[in-house]
Amino acid sequence: MFDPAKKLHQAQNSQNFLKNPALAKFLVQKADIKSTDQILEIGPGRGILTDYLLQTGAKVLAVEKDPILVADLIHKFADKPNLTVVEADFLKYKVPFQNYKVFANPPFAISSQLVKKIVFDANYPTDIYLFLQKEFASRLIAKQFNTQLSVLIKAWYELFVIHQFKPTDFSPVPKVDVVLVRFKRYFKPKIATTQKVEFVCFVGYAFAQQKGYLEKNLSKIFTHEQWKKLAREIGFESKVQPGELDHMHWMALFLAFMSPLVSEEKKKIILG
Repeated sequence: MFDPAKKLHQAQNSQNFLKNPALAKFLVQKADIKSTDQILEIGPGRGILTDYLLQTGAKVLAVEKDPILVADLIHKFADKPNLTVVEADFLKYKVPFQNYKVFANPPFAISSQLVKKIVFDANYPTDIYLFLQKEFASRLIAKQFNTQLSVLIKAWYELFVIHQFKPTDFSPVPKVDVVLVRFKRYFKPKIATTQKVEFVCFVGYAFAQQKGYLEKNLSKIFTHEQWKKLAREIGFESKVQPGELDHMHWMALFLAFMSPLVSEEKKKIILG
C-alpha cells in the first residue's frame, strides 16, 4: 500500500532501495558470510538485505537513521534474536564491537564520508561490501591518478568490483551507475596499524600543500638531493604530481619519511 510518509522519508534520505529479493540473496551469498561473523549493516532501509544477512546465522547490527524505517525493521524481524536495530546517524555512531564485517547499501550522497569513517576508525572492519556510485568507486580503485582517499585506503584494503547493477534494480531508479565494491583487508597491512595516524597525516599533508609537483609539496621534509635519490630508488619520475604516484610509491615514501633520513624536527612539521 502506498504510504506518503515513507515516500517522504525515502526522498529526504536520498536512498535507493534494492527491489529484487533473489538479487539480494545472490549478493549476500557472494560475501561468504559465516554464522560466527558480526555484521554491520548501514542504512538497511526496508530490510531486503537484512533478511538474507540474518539467514546466514551471523549477528547483524543494523544502523538506520529514519525512525519510520527503524520501527518497520523492528516489527518485521521481531522473531530474529540475531538482529539488533539501532536508530542513529552512522556518521556519528561508534561501532560497539571489533573484528566485524560491513555489508551496506547506504545513501550515495554520504559515500565519501562513510568510507572515511569506516576505514580510518581505530576499530576498522575485516571486510567491507558497499554499494557505491560507479564513478566514485572507479576513483578509489584506479591504479593511476589516485586520490588522497584511495591512497590511504589501499594501505589496508584491496578493492575490487564484484557486481554491477542495472538502474531498474532499485527503487527509486538512481540517476547514476551503481556497483558493489569489496574492500578486502590485507592479512598483513602495507602500513602497520601502529603507524596509521602518521600515514594519514603524511599523505594528507602532501596532497594539501598544492604547490605543484610533489617535490615542492614536500620541500620542507626532503631536500632536493634526497628527493632525486628517493625517486630513483623507489621508481618514479622526480617531477610528479601527487595523484600520479601509485599506492606502493606512497607507502615507500612514507617509510622514508619515518626513517632516520628525516629529522625529528622535520617530522614535527607534519605530525606536530
